[in-house]
Amino acid sequence: MTMPKLKQLSEQFTEGAIINNAWLTMGDAYLAEIVASGGCFDSVTLDLQHGLVDQESACACIRAIQSFGTYAFVRLPKLDPALIGLLLDFGIDGLILPQTNSAEDAERFVEACFYPPRGARSHGPNRLNLLVDRTPEGVALFCMIETMQGLESVGGIAEVDGLTGLFIGPGDLGIALGLGPGQDRSEPVYLEAKAAIQAAVVANAKVIGIHANTTEFALKMAAEGFQLVTTWVDSLAVQKSINAAGEKWRQGRSG
Repeated sequence: MTMPKLKQLSEQFTEGAIINNAWLTMGDAYLAEIVASGGCFDSVTLDLQHGLVDQESACACIRAIQSFGTYAFVRLPKLDPALIGLLLDFGIDGLILPQTNSAEDAERFVEACFYPPRGARSHGPNRLNLLVDRTPEGVALFCMIETMQGLESVGGIAEVDGLTGLFIGPGDLGIALGLGPGQDRSEPVYLEAKAAIQAAVVANAKVIGIHANTTEFALKMAAEGFQLVTTWVDSLAVQKSINAAGEKWRQGRSG
């Protein structure tokens, strides 16, 4: 039984809520349950673009996440209407489209998320029908701005009706800007690009999200008006924990 949420995610954003988001690249329902059950995060995102998450494990992870009243996001691998419809049938709370290059991309994304006459989504009597507090209009839809095409088209993308907001991908955007991959960025050319994205969001009364590598940087982004902030990634957290444990062991053995 899914724990009922007080409000749908789109309502939370409209009311100005700041969502602390965890990011999972491992498609394991037990891990998803551990992350969602701690009460540390408002939402958990499953990464179908760069993570080891398939359709079956995505459904299991969504159930595990939502059972604790935590919102479940998916980052899509690409603009795929069939996959989008299936994830919506699973009862997902939010979808993130990577590498959005144009307003047309954003419009096709929104179209795939809504039933006719507004969109072109096919109806599937699946898990969604069991969740009485869910409607298609309540799903949060984000487009990632992480390419030069997307940056140049950001004004038009932000104007698309039905889109909740834009999500900055600092790694790929940094590569596109000639800076290489990285997080928690402060290069002048990146800050100029970030400001352009923020301006487009404000002009169109949309929501803005971003990845953060540290809690300190995440808090800074929240203070700047970012409402969806990724503050924890499973693979990075595991690697940091391994490195810390190994270092302590080496120090203890040499002492």
